[in-house]
Amino acid sequence: MSRPFSLNRKQQKEHNMANDIESLRVQATELNIKFSGNTGAKTLQEKINREMTKPMNQGAASILGDNEPLPEIMPKAPQKAAPPTLAQLQTMVVNDIDPKNQALVRQVVRAKALVLRRVKITNLDPSDSELPGAIITVMNKYTGKVSKFIPFGEGTESGYHIPQIILNHLQDQKFVIRKAVKGSPFGVKTYKSTYVNKFAITILPDLTPDELKALADRQSASQSISD
Repeated sequence: MSRPFSLNRKQQKEHNMANDIESLRVQATELNIKFSGNTGAKTLQEKINREMTKPMNQGAASILGDNEPLPEIMPKAPQKAAPPTLAQLQTMVVNDIDPKNQALVRQVVRAKALVLRRVKITNLDPSDSELPGAIITVMNKYTGKVSKFIPFGEGTESGYHIPQIILNHLQDQKFVIRKAVKGSPFGVKTYKSTYVNKFAITILPDLTPDELKALADRQSASQSISD
């Protein structure tokens, strides 16, 4: 019984090299690369690499021939930039935006106006300080009409979220008080009127993600009970 034929290590290496160079010659022939019969594998590989890295039109001309028309390469349509996110809009500076881009200006102003701020509010006006809260409505050409019930006192003790545009409005509110003027002549009391802030507002830190989740869970549970 004859033993199967096997190559020693040197013969196996020579066999593999022969297969490699034959494969490279086939690739070079397909790419119309000129080479001689004694061109080595390394040189063939370098020529193939140079040909494969040519610009598309140049490679096409090499394959199709100089007299054949090149296939038309359609330019890619420019991709539209993704619209800015709400977080990005809130960090933009209006004065840095091109005045011609009024659509973006409106988006930025509106996004900033509707940012929620966590606050504690106390009504200082004696004429309505007993009210538990009030519906506050503000509007402008960018945000339109914004209305929200704003609780006072205990209703905001743990913090209450209101839009920035309503916070700005509350901070601007005043009421008139009369104060006695000291040193009035002949002991006759005289008074003067002065404007003071209607609300004492404390801006609280934003809730952490865990605190927001806990708040959402409490509100969800409260809603399910009331239903």
